[in-house]
Amino acid sequence: MWKQALQRWVINSNRKRARQRARPVSVGEWLEVRRLLTVTISVDALANQHLIDPRIYGVAFADAAELAALNVTFNRYGGNTSSTYNWQQNAHNTAADWYYQSVPDGPHVPGQYIDDFIDSTRQGGAEPSITIPMLDWVAKLGPDNVNGSKLASYSIQKYGQQTGADWQWYPDAGNGISSATGRLITGNDPNDAYVPSYATAGDAPGNPPTGTVYQQQFVQHLLAHAGGAPHYYTLDNEPSIWHATHPDVHPQGASMDEVLAKIEDYASMIKSVDPTAQVLGPEEWGWSGYFYSGKDQQYFAQTGDYSHMPPDKQAHGGMDYLPWLLDQLRQKDQQTGQRLLDAFTVHYYPQSGEFSNDISPAMQQLRNQSTRALWDPTYTDPSWINDEVQLIPRLQGWVDQYYPGTEVGLTEYNWGAEAYMNGATTQADVLGIFGREGLDLANRWATPDPSTPTFKAMQMYTNYDGLGSGFGDTSVAVTVPNPDEVSAFAARRSSDGSLTLMVINKSSTANTFALDLSGFQSSGSSQTWQLSAANPNQANAGSIQHLADTSLSQLASGVTLPQQSITMFVLQAGGSGAGNFGSAVSYIENAAPKIISTTATVTNSGGTSFGTGRLTASLIANAETSDRLGIRNVGTGAGQIGVTGNTITYGGTPIATFSGGTNKVGLTIVFNGSSSAAAAQALLRNLTFSSSSENPSTAARTVRVILTDGNGGASSSVTKTINVSAVNDAPVVAGFGGTTAFTGSGATIIDGDASVDDIDSANFEGGNLTVSLIANAQGSDVLAIRNQGTGSGKIGVSGNSVTYGGVAIGTFSGGTNKVALTITLNLNATLAAAQALLRNITFNNTSATRSTAPRTVRVMLNDGDNGVSTAVAKTITVAAGNSPPVIGGFGGSASYGGGSAILVDDDATVTDDDSSNFQTGKLVITLTQNGQSTDVLGIRNVGVAAGQIGLSGNNVTYGNIVIGVFSGGTNKVGLTITFNANATPQAVQALLRKITFRSTLSNPLALPRTVRAILTDGDGGTSPAVTKTIGVG
Repeated sequence: MWKQALQRWVINSNRKRARQRARPVSVGEWLEVRRLLTVTISVDALANQHLIDPRIYGVAFADAAELAALNVTFNRYGGNTSSTYNWQQNAHNTAADWYYQSVPDGPHVPGQYIDDFIDSTRQGGAEPSITIPMLDWVAKLGPDNVNGSKLASYSIQKYGQQTGADWQWYPDAGNGISSATGRLITGNDPNDAYVPSYATAGDAPGNPPTGTVYQQQFVQHLLAHAGGAPHYYTLDNEPSIWHATHPDVHPQGASMDEVLAKIEDYASMIKSVDPTAQVLGPEEWGWSGYFYSGKDQQYFAQTGDYSHMPPDKQAHGGMDYLPWLLDQLRQKDQQTGQRLLDAFTVHYYPQSGEFSNDISPAMQQLRNQSTRALWDPTYTDPSWINDEVQLIPRLQGWVDQYYPGTEVGLTEYNWGAEAYMNGATTQADVLGIFGREGLDLANRWATPDPSTPTFKAMQMYTNYDGLGSGFGDTSVAVTVPNPDEVSAFAARRSSDGSLTLMVINKSSTANTFALDLSGFQSSGSSQTWQLSAANPNQANAGSIQHLADTSLSQLASGVTLPQQSITMFVLQAGGSGAGNFGSAVSYIENAAPKIISTTATVTNSGGTSFGTGRLTASLIANAETSDRLGIRNVGTGAGQIGVTGNTITYGGTPIATFSGGTNKVGLTIVFNGSSSAAAAQALLRNLTFSSSSENPSTAARTVRVILTDGNGGASSSVTKTINVSAVNDAPVVAGFGGTTAFTGSGATIIDGDASVDDIDSANFEGGNLTVSLIANAQGSDVLAIRNQGTGSGKIGVSGNSVTYGGVAIGTFSGGTNKVALTITLNLNATLAAAQALLRNITFNNTSATRSTAPRTVRVMLNDGDNGVSTAVAKTITVAAGNSPPVIGGFGGSASYGGGSAILVDDDATVTDDDSSNFQTGKLVITLTQNGQSTDVLGIRNVGVAAGQIGLSGNNVTYGNIVIGVFSGGTNKVGLTITFNANATPQAVQALLRKITFRSTLSNPLALPRTVRAILTDGDGGTSPAVTKTIGVG
């Protein structure tokens, strides 16, 4: 390009010198032309500094060798088929990707495919991100000897001819489009190739069919297999187009409410199993999926009505889909106190054909330009989108407004042409943009083949020398005149203080650039690494070359870059220095802030003052939002560092101001003209680290310090390891107090709203919950556990086993004879489970002579890590006991020879020590042996005189006063008399003596009948059963 311009300049100059003799171009003229044609790249190493998250270099489905070669830290398992993964059968359905068929993922070993993926990812030095299906169906397999266990959603044999089929591998598997109608087949049976799937057992209907898959068990399996933290869980895949990718099981577009409900359900389930979980979602597919739900997208497709607000959006106040979702999740978090979504993740593919192998000149130019959709508010996407996408700022803005504190990720993207240098330069541009714009995480779809230049373009950022060297980890400001031609990105590297500069020549011709550098003092030379190809349009051409070092003067005057090339310049730091940072230090949870280095030294080669210079301290590894970098306030004496507000003094004289140091933001100290090397050194020796967390991660922190002197000199960064030790925090039982009343009518819940918390225990494995009566306990007192069942969130009891949601959480013992009730807990005893258990502890005492002295119940919880909660207590008031009624003299035998009814027992007695009447009580007379449907139990109607039992309809009287009503007595149904307040013991005794037996047969079956009588007093007392034999015949 510059040669052509030079030629034009010479021709024009000669024309202006008409009739003058042509002469050679002077060196000065040549340099001036070159200057005019040189691209100026401006770098300010002190501006726009922020950390680059290494997860932005993530990939998908990479194996261990690819991960090691790329030196990346994040590997995703996802995509359409992951929505249907059946972990129990180790199978998935290919969905719309390939003829809707359920196929095995290897051996029929539960979770084997994912286990292998996790192992391979960890072997390659990365963390896996695993998709958890939220669809209501997952794949199932058929018999191994039929079609290799494959099953088709749209069987041609069952649903008729279709416009496409898997003729080569599974001819019966159709594409779901009927040949007769040209439309999608509707009404297919999901059971053809799927089984139901739910978050937990409690979400399933009452009797879920055999084979139902519960994703809670899948997460438990993953947690047991993966070990360690963090664990990344992705919530399904592109739910707003389930109706297009999975119409065989979800033909209706997913509504905003459905997606919200599923995210809430599945995210809360995941975090109940794995409190360390990092949950990613909603994984929407692209532009339309950001603004419209699946229900609305399907509405547009079916009606073609794009001029009116679609129904789902209208029903939600006109809010766009994803902003509404974020806002609802924030509100849910505020209600429950638990964050559901840790990273707001979406997918993005350019829509003008870039995601292809097209390398025509027009498409190459479009690729060069269309990465601006990731950031540029002035760039209008030329596809059907026809809007300013500015994707990363847009997503970050939504998060800031609706769900602050949530990370932002792009977990699927691809600009195509990976076998060609145009695809490589685009990929390099994308990664640079991710770092500059502060994206938190990303996964390319999928991992490029290692032979491609696109793979090598990624290595330029992560492993350009094969030894793990990469682009810097603190982004700094860079400007270029035309990013469609030449783009550039710069970052400081914490490992050695170098400034790394990535320059990407997207153009099909060579370009020359000159570096305008400020805020960084270099040692004077730069290592140079370059990815280029002699023929950029040749597939899989190009390699990374280590070129000769480039001097700073060369960079300033101009360096020519080959066409379609990627060049990394590594500028070593020079100038002022901070050193002698010392060995690692240790910090213990809740301790006073720890001095990071007491031996650090500072030199200043640029002058006596650090005026306008900076000292920046950053946590570059394993930082948490609760970590604090600060400055110890020693005092204002000679040589002392003091802190007042945000002003720092040395010997009482202000030398600097500071900001940051919290929420993962580096501590930045800006010096003034009163600073000196001695002051800076004293300050450096008073930098501190602390954590405000009651549950700090024990991952070692790395603190990095960079010192600039205000004259462009910058130290090589110095780093130090801070080892963090956590102190086990005891669990907390709250809301357990006050008084509850035991009335004697049945077991009483002691406290139904007590809470359990433990900030540093995900479960209480090896711990126990101990409930004791510590005041006025009686031998007849019983502490027990209410059996709610096995549904979601329910406490169940089976033998001595205790379950939560059907999963065993421990075993219990004691609870009687003044022995404490102790529940020994296991790995499944999460915070939620322990809290539910505590809320289902009961007190009971059925003794008629129980003491009414108030009991004091105490609860203590051991977390299994030597942490024991502070004892909490509650008072139980106890009502007086109830003596049961007693039936006496009811025994022996009587004889019945047929005919009229006989009295069963005319001298039985009824007594009750503490009941003056049997209101709501019952007398129940039954035939418990050899009873016949022709036998009749009845009541003799004596009369209405004093002391007589009488009958009027189904009313029973005593002395002409109604004492109750009766029912039954025939067809093998017991005779039951239900009493009112007039049923005194005397009246009931008279009634019992008038109970009769007869048979409707003249010749009844000659077998002895056994008659049983049971009396309840209406106050919870029940008499012992008494029996009498009636000989018949």
